[in-house]
Amino acid sequence: FTLLIKYLKNQKFVFRCEITINELSFKSKGYYDSGNFLIYNDRPIIFVKKNYYSKDGIIINLKTIDNKSLSYLAYEGYLYIKRKRKDVYIVFVDENMSFNNCDILLNKYVMWGLYD
Repeated sequence: FTLLIKYLKNQKFVFRCEITINELSFKSKGYYDSGNFLIYNDRPIIFVKKNYYSKDGIIINLKTIDNKSLSYLAYEGYLYIKRKRKDVYIVFVDENMSFNNCDILLNKYVMWGLYD
């Protein structure tokens, strides 16, 4: 019963998404993480558990809240969510990370304007 309640509670944060990098696209479920507000060059950063793209990306360097430096290999791309296109940076991460049974960890900035 507890697992069912947890599942239902998280469903309002799960969205069908499509990600495109150059001409390669894939669809999956994305989990909205209101704590993810990373941004680079005015584009939100989203995390994806599977690596569908292997061409060269760019290294982005970020500072955390506690002033630590993080570096990620990222790709410029697009996120399509609720029929709206958002310009994003996509970072592929270890498949063992937990995104509440989703493949994509969304960013609070990609959610802005979805319900206008």
